[in-house]
Amino acid sequence: MNKVLLIAVLILLSLNSCKKEKEGLARFVIGEWKSQELTLNTQSEGLPSPVGHFTIAIKADDTYVLIFKDLVSNMELGCGADKYTITGDEINLKEFTSDPQWGDPRVTATFSVTWVPGETQMIWSEFDNLPALVWTKQ
Repeated sequence: MNKVLLIAVLILLSLNSCKKEKEGLARFVIGEWKSQELTLNTQSEGLPSPVGHFTIAIKADDTYVLIFKDLVSNMELGCGADKYTITGDEINLKEFTSDPQWGDPRVTATFSVTWVPGETQMIWSEFDNLPALVWTKQ
């Protein structure tokens, strides 16, 4: 009986130790992030007007929740909540929409990420009509 219990414990320990540890960008991105304030040029004056910012929670279980905080209406709009993948210096978000207010379709979006280990900021390159997003870890 003791041998069976010992073997079961050893099997569980070996299976648990086989789990690959996240490294590089996959480890760096985990956490809560806030983008810079996004602006649009007003038609009447041609001046930048703040419209809001994104927040994203990137989790170790390879899921994310992306929200746009609209400063005009003071609403939080869901822009995606699904799985993400990391390949090299790219992050791929499944079920992403850049403008949920207008009912844009959800698509898979791939961003090139500029980052430095140990820093608290990263930059996602342009996707579709979005400007580059500068994220700060919260």
